[in-house]
Amino acid sequence: MSNWDKVIEDTTAAINLDNEYVKALNRRANAYEQSEMYSEALLDYTASCIIDGFRNEGSAQSVERLLKKVAEAKGKKILASKDKKLPSPTFVTNYLQSFRPKPAPEGLGETAELEEESGKGQLKKGLMAMRKRTGDGYTEAAQAFDSALELGDLGEHEAFAYNMRGTFKYLRGENNEALEDLTKSVELQPSLTQSFIKRASMHLEL
Repeated sequence: MSNWDKVIEDTTAAINLDNEYVKALNRRANAYEQSEMYSEALLDYTASCIIDGFRNEGSAQSVERLLKKVAEAKGKKILASKDKKLPSPTFVTNYLQSFRPKPAPEGLGETAELEEESGKGQLKKGLMAMRKRTGDGYTEAAQAFDSALELGDLGEHEAFAYNMRGTFKYLRGENNEALEDLTKSVELQPSLTQSFIKRASMHLEL
């Protein structure tokens, strides 16, 4: 009757009387799984396999299935509680180098004279910081790209700014915010192919 709480109650009583009662273990494991109590289900299916000498193919397959469910649930929990920070500088460097290298946009190069506390000045600062290829450099770059969009007045560089901020949001694991930035980037400048590529790879991952 799919009364899973009652199934768990009755099979637990049976197992308390006979702790090697394989059928009761399997039945309780199924009830746990139906109740989305995956860790408990995994323990029961594993105990069942050990008692039965791994002769029951169905129980063995259930262990494998539950391992994936438990890992996925734990992974989501870890990601949800994880601090949003950049990965190692080596990872960031390798990711950035996976795209075709391009010079800095015109007007944002090393010799460009820009007020640092302007949107374009922060964009330039971010690009210069990225050249360090260090953890501090990438953190500085991410903060500069955030500031650039907050300060505004970016003109033709607005789409590029959204591209760069979206890139670092993605690297920090802020996927939804990164997608919003990359979408804004392609809306502002459809010819900015890199934004399409980054957005596509994110959709695949998600």
